[in-house]
Amino acid sequence: MKRFLTGTAILGLLLALTIPATAQMSFLGKVGFSLRGGLIIPSGGDLPTATGTATVGDQFKTGPTFGAELKFGVLDKVNFWGGFNYGFMKAENAFRTPTATPAFTMPQVSAGVNMNIGPMIGPTNKIVNPYIGVGAGLYPWKKTLNGAGGDPDSVSTGTGSTSPVKKTSFGLNGTAGVEIMPKGTWALFAEGKYHFLFAEDTDNFGNTVKNLRFVQIGGGLTYYFNLKP
Repeated sequence: MKRFLTGTAILGLLLALTIPATAQMSFLGKVGFSLRGGLIIPSGGDLPTATGTATVGDQFKTGPTFGAELKFGVLDKVNFWGGFNYGFMKAENAFRTPTATPAFTMPQVSAGVNMNIGPMIGPTNKIVNPYIGVGAGLYPWKKTLNGAGGDPDSVSTGTGSTSPVKKTSFGLNGTAGVEIMPKGTWALFAEGKYHFLFAEDTDNFGNTVKNLRFVQIGGGLTYYFNLKP
């Protein structure tokens, strides 16, 4: 199911990027506020289990994600963005107990740049705006013992002590999406993001945690206004 969702998201975005679009709205001098929601899909990297390690995709189900974002138009087809996002995933049945459902939580604070690539693809209209982007941020993730708000799991450090399975990791993300602007103020968008977290930490986790990877798919609504009247 996770591979199907990931493949569907990639195919949908590739099709969206072929829609004739172009000279579209200029971002220059505009500020946008976005609310978003969607799904977070675990796609790679290891985490400890009660009996060893397993991939994050084997341990956790696809979960919900939501957040907010500010966009600042600095060039005609380029805007900078910064925002907060929160997602969590419940454990697969094989990793649950009768009294506990572990979870993986992944808040993130990140920033980056998006570029409207419509002018590179096809003829002009001001409604459909395909874009790509890159970003970076901090991801204070945690694997819990029970529920999204539960205490963190722990892992042996190999020195006779244990360490909580949580860390604030630096991460990178890439974006592809399409923005639909029937009006000059409000816009709908759908996009996919790929997140890569530098999560390895042999001092605290030994070799039980490998760099983590996630696919985020979803959409939302943006309100744009001009910095100057």
